[in-house]
This record gives sequence, C-alpha cells and structure tokens, in this order.
Amino acid sequence: MTKNIRKEVFNRIIFAKKLYKDGELACNIGNDQMVFAKGLLLLHDATENALGAIADHLGAKLKGDKYILEYFELIEKADTHKRTLPYMIPIRNLNTIRNNIKHQGIVLSNAR
Repeated sequence: MTKNIRKEVFNRIIFAKKLYKDGELACNIGNDQMVFAKGLLLLHDATENALGAIADHLGAKLKGDKYILEYFELIEKADTHKRTLPYMIPIRNLNTIRNNIKHQGIVLSNAR
C-alpha cells in the first residue's frame, strides 16, 4: 500500500537534505575547528529532521521531545513492512559528538 506524502513531511525531507548538504560542505573545509564542528551539528540536525519526517509519515505517535536515537525504535514499530533502520551505531556516534560539542565545548579538528 502506497501512502501519499503530506506537504509538511515533504518539506521536512527537503530541509533535511539542505542541512545535510550544508553540513557536508562545512566538514570538507579544512583547518577550521569551528566550521567543522558546525558541520557536524548540521549533519545531526539533518538526520534528526529526516528521521522525524519518516516517523511522522508512518503515523508514529511522538510523545514529547524525542531524542534522535529513539526514532529508530519508533519508526521500526510503526513500519508495517517491519524493516530495520540501518546506521544506528554511526548515528549514536554522531549524537555523542554533537553532545560533546554543544554541551561540553569539546571541538574536534577535521582529520585530513
């Protein structure tokens, strides 16, 4: 069964793609720790927007503020095809890096 994508969900996906492209660009700029850190935050936001749009599209009921890792279980439970979402470990690593940057002031350098 195909489900039409609502405009709001489509807009979230487009915004996630824009955030991803901006994050990728920032992470490719060498020798600037702050720009690299900003790129990682943009990549995290892109991922969270995309997962949120998928959960919304599947009709998953979000209760309060969900953290990025909680989307995995939420989406898998709501998916009628019972597919497993890939990349949970890399997203968990990205989330840890994001928390270190945003809440601890730990800025990583771009390893080139």
